[in-house]
Amino acid sequence: MANVKLENVYKIYPNGAKAVKDFSLDIQNEEFVVFVGPSGCGKSTTLRMIAGLEDITAGKIYIDNVLVNDLEPKDRDISMVFQNYALYPNMTVFENMAYGLRCHHVKEDEIKETINSAAEILGITDYLNRKPKELSGGQRQRVALGRAIVRKPKVFLLDEPLSNLDAKLRVQMRSEISKLHEKLKTTFIYVTHDQTEAMTMGSKIVVMKDGIIQQVDTPLNLYNHPVNTFVATFLGSPQMNLLEGKIIKRKDEFYFVSGDLEVLINESMLLQMKNYKEDMDVYLGIRPSDISLSNEGYKTKVELIEQLGNETILYVNLPGKEDMSIVSSTEKNLRIINGDEINLNFDLNHIHLFDKETGLSLVQTNVINEIDGVLYDAFGKICLNDLVINDERKSHFIKDDLKNITIKISSDDISFNPIDDSISEEVKIKKIVKYLSYDVVFATLNNDKPIVIKTTKNDLKEGELVKVYIPFEKAEYYKDNEKVYSKLLSKDTKCLDVNYKKTRSSIILTLPKGVKSKEKQYLVEKREEINDVLVLKLLGNKSKDTLFVKLGLVDLFEGQFVFIK
Repeated sequence: MANVKLENVYKIYPNGAKAVKDFSLDIQNEEFVVFVGPSGCGKSTTLRMIAGLEDITAGKIYIDNVLVNDLEPKDRDISMVFQNYALYPNMTVFENMAYGLRCHHVKEDEIKETINSAAEILGITDYLNRKPKELSGGQRQRVALGRAIVRKPKVFLLDEPLSNLDAKLRVQMRSEISKLHEKLKTTFIYVTHDQTEAMTMGSKIVVMKDGIIQQVDTPLNLYNHPVNTFVATFLGSPQMNLLEGKIIKRKDEFYFVSGDLEVLINESMLLQMKNYKEDMDVYLGIRPSDISLSNEGYKTKVELIEQLGNETILYVNLPGKEDMSIVSSTEKNLRIINGDEINLNFDLNHIHLFDKETGLSLVQTNVINEIDGVLYDAFGKICLNDLVINDERKSHFIKDDLKNITIKISSDDISFNPIDDSISEEVKIKKIVKYLSYDVVFATLNNDKPIVIKTTKNDLKEGELVKVYIPFEKAEYYKDNEKVYSKLLSKDTKCLDVNYKKTRSSIILTLPKGVKSKEKQYLVEKREEINDVLVLKLLGNKSKDTLFVKLGLVDLFEGQFVFIK
């Protein structure tokens, strides 16, 4: 029973391959979190780093609020279930489950009681005297789970435990593992490449690709509100159709246009969209279940039919897509054959639009808002909009002659409740989109500039004027696209220009001539990227001497050690 926290975790192998990049995640006590993604995306590597079976290159991992970077796996109070069961073939089921307890010198009567209790939960009481070769695949997997249960760990780690089972048994074991989580009330972290497992088992899903988190959310939010084309097409079966086209404006209305296909972008969606413009190249995404057959609509021909009993899958050609698009129908007694002409209607409330260049959704729930800021002198005090800036903060503005600046702030960090050290702005709420655990508010500032706020406040109303609060320390400040405020540096900070050299196992920094350090090894305590320059706060490994250095952008992360030459 514990929370798990990963902060800016990296795994870089000696050959330079980055398996996991800047992985940050908070897993709450008793959550069932699933890591899902294609093979090689870094999900199992991340799980092994949590377990202590893989060293981390940089970052921090906490289990039950304790930093475990340097703890051995046996000292982390976790249990891990592997894909291949890893049972001892010469031992009975009872002996397999008892082995770990005996290694910890647990009394025999307590071992027997614990194993009998776990066996009853898993339905393997009748198999305790059998050896693994006498068991089916599903029974062996239950034994592997039982061996993990009897240790009563704080966290369960499960690495693709069902991938060796046949399809029918996988369905059965999915529900059994979910029931087990409910009974044990323990934190589960589960790795799979199967999106069906992820959608049906996880209370929260982490979608990964190329070692990077793509999106973290509940299964339904991921399905209904994917942040990019990868998440959109990875989750859901049959997968989402993506059609290439443009956004076209006609009078006061916007359309998605691809060849002779035109789809109206309704007002509700336009309010939620950011950074779109006329003639923009986009992908329109729509799930097969959101395309319906009708008497009117876009006319096309059926190329292929798949009858699945409970639904019919139609393959058709649509503009903007090289391969065939998919339509799913649950209509009974559907009398259609290959070659028939049909009319299709798109559900306008369930279309998705993605930037063709970046793949990102034009409807973003977590966006970086840009707000106009004015620095001015008020009776000898420096103010930013309505917030008085103290001398310490003033010294961290690293550019001179600033007046009009841009405040950048994440939609996650803006609050509708008053908070200390914040800039307040009045906004008008245009639309509220309700998610499972939060709402996304689309609003406008006084200058009609759009702003997006993610909130758990549930008494807001569309059309009302309200104040929002922007915490100073969580925002970033720019002038002409250059960062003008540093959280690390002040105007008085002595920051050394250094060169660096990468070796297979470390990074060596060379200080300017005439400057000497107190020791050879320093810890990267903090880092900040400022206008294509990397600024580091280094802490001596023994002397606790502090150095501030700047260098070109390189893979150096908090928690990593460097050598000084």
